[in-house]
Amino acid sequence: MECVMPLSDITNIQSCADEWKAKGQPAHKSKQNRGPQNGNVAPRRPRASAERKQQAHQAPVRQALLPKDMDVPSTKPGLGGRFLGGASSPLGMEVEESESDRMVLNAAQDLWQVWVSQCTEHASAPRGLSPWMQFVLWKFGRSGPPGLVNALMRPPPGIPKPPSTEACAEAFASIAPVEQLGSYYWDPEGLLEKSLVDVTVNDVKRGLRNSERRPKQILDLESVSLPCRLRGNLRPQEAPNRFPYKAGFLPALVMAQRRGLDLQQVDFVLGGSGAAMLAKRAIKEGTKYLVQRVPGSGALVVGKSKVYTQDFSTFGFQFERLVTGEPLDGLHDLKQYEALQLVDIGGFRVLFVAEIDAVDAAGMPVEIKSGNPKYFGIDVALQMLSSGASMLLRADRHRKLVKQVIAVPFAEFVRDLGVRKVQQSEKTLVAALGELRSAASAASGASELKVAADRSLYLACSDNTLLPAASVVEELLCVE
Repeated sequence: MECVMPLSDITNIQSCADEWKAKGQPAHKSKQNRGPQNGNVAPRRPRASAERKQQAHQAPVRQALLPKDMDVPSTKPGLGGRFLGGASSPLGMEVEESESDRMVLNAAQDLWQVWVSQCTEHASAPRGLSPWMQFVLWKFGRSGPPGLVNALMRPPPGIPKPPSTEACAEAFASIAPVEQLGSYYWDPEGLLEKSLVDVTVNDVKRGLRNSERRPKQILDLESVSLPCRLRGNLRPQEAPNRFPYKAGFLPALVMAQRRGLDLQQVDFVLGGSGAAMLAKRAIKEGTKYLVQRVPGSGALVVGKSKVYTQDFSTFGFQFERLVTGEPLDGLHDLKQYEALQLVDIGGFRVLFVAEIDAVDAAGMPVEIKSGNPKYFGIDVALQMLSSGASMLLRADRHRKLVKQVIAVPFAEFVRDLGVRKVQQSEKTLVAALGELRSAASAASGASELKVAADRSLYLACSDNTLLPAASVVEELLCVE
């Protein structure tokens, strides 16, 4: 079985280990940092020398993650190598993709030792690990190669699994990460407002001219001035949810292909709202969801089609500006950042395309919410899953007064939501993808997705679209 650990996670392992060591060891560990002395956990491998560290930093691959007796994979084209740099790596480093299970094993062992060294009865994963890094470790316990399972995924006796992470893996048992493709930046400045059918090749290229820029970063929460009173009398900042302020799915497809994704191998392209709709089989009044096949591929795009005007002066956007260090009454940045990641959902290969509110200090996406948490539900869980968000930042507020900013790790949010509830939603999502695949087999162009009285899915004709003209899509995706 082929290993599916995202390479962008592997690049972050050494950083997590270094950060943990810099903070000091837990009090119950020995000076040698060997973890629990029950004979079941191997001691950590010796740290690399300073010279080796420097070589590993300068090399195009992270040699520190390779076994000593393993040659560095070739960087020549056609030999299985592909560079994942810039936005596709949380550290902004170029890392060569390798299919070697030994590289994955060695990298995961580093992270496993850090994790085990911090485990207590009430501990979750070390701070700084993305939900994907947590998720992948436990996912290998279910579906990974036997060697990885035995070496990494069976915690020795006496070492409890981090409870929140275990709940996350149990809840999303049918969803496995395949590859993270990073984030990209869409800049609407200088582009004219128009419908998607009128979008040109040059429009898309212009919007992606600075596509590798990083998303804005949240503040250290201790530096946020609280309590803070949000403003209820700001002048509206309105923008329609149409091109170029909402660019649709084509820029995401272009960026995913640039980073090596073969769209012929993708079954569905989904955002967080589309996944939530399928998981609940419910469409709100006044909202439409469309299904459209990507020209030149078998991938089906599922997305919302609703005309409305977004007001960026509202409390939710003020709170977002608060935690990213911007003035509450400042002009909201209309530029967009979206995360791209390929996952397996019940045997279907799904490209998740999801907006990123902001990132943390490690470059991991963060979901930001100011509303009442009792209404978050599966929608927020799937939004975080689709963007790869490491945590939820929510406001503890009474009316306009923000009293606290509360950080909730993704796995903890899933646990609090309820494993059974999430499992049922996941089961419904997988079944919906199967129904949708069958219903769309003979469809051409865009169709409206509807839910029947018995909650089955069917498609109806639609004059709307999720993508520009086929000629524009084919030229940008180099379809022959």
